Amino acid sequence: MLTQSRSPARAALLTAALAMLVLAGAVLLIMELLAKYESQQCTLGSAGPVGGVPAQLAPIYRSAAAEYSLGPLGPAVLAAINYVESDFGQNLSTSSAGAVGWMQFEPGTWQTYGVTPAGARAPDGPAGWNDPQDAIYSAANYLHASGAPGDWQQAVYTYNHAGWYVSEVLGRANAYYRQGLEQTGASQPVFVSAPSAGSCGAAPGGYANPLASATSVTAQRIDMGVDYDGVGPIDAVGDAQIKFAGTGIGGGWVCDEPTNGGVVYQLENGPDAGRYVYVTEDVIPAVTVGETVRAGQPVAAFATGDGRSCIETGWATGPSPAPQAAADGQANTGGDPGQNRTYCGQQMSDLIQSLGGPAGLSEGKPLVGGSC
Repeated sequence: MLTQSRSPARAALLTAALAMLVLAGAVLLIMELLAKYESQQCTLGSAGPVGGVPAQLAPIYRSAAAEYSLGPLGPAVLAAINYVESDFGQNLSTSSAGAVGWMQFEPGTWQTYGVTPAGARAPDGPAGWNDPQDAIYSAANYLHASGAPGDWQQAVYTYNHAGWYVSEVLGRANAYYRQGLEQTGASQPVFVSAPSAGSCGAAPGGYANPLASATSVTAQRIDMGVDYDGVGPIDAVGDAQIKFAGTGIGGGWVCDEPTNGGVVYQLENGPDAGRYVYVTEDVIPAVTVGETVRAGQPVAAFATGDGRSCIETGWATGPSPAPQAAADGQANTGGDPGQNRTYCGQQMSDLIQSLGGPAGLSEGKPLVGGSC
């Protein structure tokens, strides 16, 4: 092996150059890690990113949910309400409606439902509603008295009478449960500090099961689209722009509730980029026209009044709730437009099934149409 002597100056120069190469490599690695991290983020609703539930609050959510029998989703709902109402206690100002404290109770409601962890009546004033344990246990008490966990939608609506609030809280709660909670054996769910990889619930192709955030989902028939019953948020299949959002839309979109709503979005990614997806019937929109959403972000919620609701989702002809199946002549024109099992409906059912959702019911009907 040949050897070569180096002067001190040259050695110093080589050392500095090596240090610069190491630094450049570190910068590139950091940039790569940041890019990977950012690609995993998912914005749900308007209240900010999901994840990072304060570790010190997690045991309180769990114990309060257990005390009032709120079920496995209970801790996540309490966390979601706490975030939306006061940013985990960071904003304790009185609201325009007079709501106060960590969980933003109106004083009259606090007098009825305010409790301590021991079950005693909580102090009627800042000493009670500004105490995180009293406030969270009181919220659990109020949610249980309002129908949770049997009807989360009604319970959250009772907490704050606004459709957007129900969608925001339940969408965030389901995201916390899927992304910010993990099961440890037979114990109750435990909060972790951040979402895991793939946190938006999207498949490798960039699409997400639109029913992943909902509960009590039951598949119904395949017709112009595919029908489902359920409770909670309805998510976007892929990255998309909202083209239509409203209630009282008419056009025959009626199921069990008088809401009669609909959302149409145009996909911007994946194999179906450019196509329009409609979600109609018992639907409360959680978005506005022109808004952009990510795969797995809530766009609407099941409208439940008597505990039952139904929706239809499928391919639309454009930026309005007009089914592609009807335009292609696949729907029955002599009566019930859902009498036929259309190719368009079957295609949407197959897509949802491929993303982990339940397939629609064929009901033994022949398939009508050969493309969509």
